[in-house]
Amino acid sequence: MAKSPKSLQARLVDAFHHLSSCDLPGSLPDDLMTDFKELWARATVVDPEAVDIAGDFKGEGSLTATLMTMSDKEAAEVASEVVRIHTSLNHLWVQSLGRRG
Repeated sequence: MAKSPKSLQARLVDAFHHLSSCDLPGSLPDDLMTDFKELWARATVVDPEAVDIAGDFKGEGSLTATLMTMSDKEAAEVASEVVRIHTSLNHLWVQSLGRRG
């Protein structure tokens, strides 16, 4: 997420799509799964059909509509949580490889 010509909000959309493609329920301990669910709830509050709120994002999913309408400050807060969860997921993955070897 660190380097891209895309806005932080657009990079968050990509990051959430990546995270949601992982097998999270089987990959995360309960406390981290709770954190992810809370973050997902925060990132999906805008109704994509609410033209007055979502503007150009009508027809997109609530994830895209929410993230793309966030302020830079809020997007940075969400990005920090995404990075924390992703880093934890990577550590768990590396640990699981060590147990196999």
